[in-house]
Amino acid sequence: MSLNTSLHIGGYCLTQQLGAGGMGIVYLAKDESLGREVAIKVFHPHLLKNKEHKERFRREGRVHAKLMHPNIVSLLALHEEDNQMALIMELVHGKNLKEYLQQEDHYPIANLIQIALSILAGLLPSLIKSVRIRLTSSSPVILGPIRLLE
Repeated sequence: MSLNTSLHIGGYCLTQQLGAGGMGIVYLAKDESLGREVAIKVFHPHLLKNKEHKERFRREGRVHAKLMHPNIVSLLALHEEDNQMALIMELVHGKNLKEYLQQEDHYPIANLIQIALSILAGLLPSLIKSVRIRLTSSSPVILGPIRLLE
């Protein structure tokens, strides 16, 4: 879904909605100072009124920033202003696992094992740092190369 108007968060111009979840909406955006594309998870505005929700979003950013691994999307920044909060992340191209699994009825076992091993490798840093990650669906897993969004 393309945006009809030019929305900005800090130095980023939001261009297209990529997805949505319980805490926010993820957009494709352009970093205007560096000229690169990024993904931005914008905290739902109605949740900004609740201090606990805001702290949960900040905590998500701090935890994400500690998890460095080739199979985890890198967090670039936490943006916070009076009326908006957002996580700025590297943009990863590819299909999510849910889309991939809906393409066919059967998959080679070697492919499925490779996907599972890549997901587990991405989860390892969270286990080492005693961080609980909840992958409640297959959507936060991007294939090619496999990366975890949360």
